[in-house]
Amino acid sequence: MNYQDFISCVTEFMQEHISDSATIQLKEIQKNNGTTMEGMLIFEKGLNIAPTIYLLPYYSRLLEGVELQEILDDILRTYRKYRPTQSIDVSFFVDYKRVKPRVVYKLINHHKNQKLLEDVPHIDYLDFAIVFLYLIDGSKENYSTILIHNNHMELWGICKEDLYEAAMENTPRLLPFELLSLWDYVKGFNPFLYFTDTSAPELFILTNPAKLNGASCLLYPDLMEQCAQMMESDFFVIPSSIHELLLYPHSNTEDLDSQSELTALIQEVNDTQLQDEDILSDHVYYYSRRKHSLVG
Repeated sequence: MNYQDFISCVTEFMQEHISDSATIQLKEIQKNNGTTMEGMLIFEKGLNIAPTIYLLPYYSRLLEGVELQEILDDILRTYRKYRPTQSIDVSFFVDYKRVKPRVVYKLINHHKNQKLLEDVPHIDYLDFAIVFLYLIDGSKENYSTILIHNNHMELWGICKEDLYEAAMENTPRLLPFELLSLWDYVKGFNPFLYFTDTSAPELFILTNPAKLNGASCLLYPDLMEQCAQMMESDFFVIPSSIHELLLYPHSNTEDLDSQSELTALIQEVNDTQLQDEDILSDHVYYYSRRKHSLVG
């Protein structure tokens, strides 16, 4: 089954299982790093929001051998889980005083998002760009956001420095960091895994409870210094994706020729393991306790 046949099959299946008053639209959605994904939007009559289901990951599962009916049932469960029951009142969004307490930031790759950055307020940082979002009410484990654009900033009569100041205060409060050993992080997804190799170097994952846009923890005030104190070591910061950072204590790298080896490693991972939209950087950084800062 080719991709277009798959889309037609999913659309027909969903139309049979949703309300007669709901309508389905297929739309190319602009994602991070200039990528696009085909999304299925299901609009309920009388509501001004709709869940978006991205179809390519499901098609990939089909190619891997998962039964079509299992995939269709999974898509339907996803829709029912996130189906909205009421509209969102967006009138508040014209008043910055109401928006400000939930302005947060995230890190994206600067070079790969040049077109997007023409339309959104941002601040350059290393080879990243800091962009700003409104965090919609939800739990720390499951949330959604609205990307703030230049026209929003103009409407509110503020500058990007105002957004940065608000986000620096809000993001650590609303999306607190989680620092986990790599093994604990993996076991969080599969608690039945057990590791017996105690000789492997200890790695740490820095993210947030939702595991979404967790690389932004890099900006949390004094957090890098706290991590260095906990590890009792300088450390490498590997931007493994937009969702998390990998922290690698310097004491574990005696067998590495130089920082360039880690850079080559992350470049290989980005090229072969990550989806394009999840890539953050090809560069590895080093946190120096003596300098109290990141160095390239």
